[in-house]
Amino acid sequence: MTKFIKGLELCEGFFNEYAKPIIDKYFPDLQYSAGLIGYGSDVLGYDDEVSRDHMWGPRFYMFLSESDIYI
Repeated sequence: MTKFIKGLELCEGFFNEYAKPIIDKYFPDLQYSAGLIGYGSDVLGYDDEVSRDHMWGPRFYMFLSESDIYI
């Protein structure tokens, strides 16, 4: 059995280990904010092994200024 990782810790690790290096490499001057927002026990820090059955997993939300959004 694998050790349970709380959602906030999982998402922070995902961002720092995978997403941030890609953003820094391809968009080095980009100013942004990133975080985990919304509803759910993982966002509030109340998640446990059972709560992994819904909306649990590595993710983040990235916020850009309007001038940095490429369409």
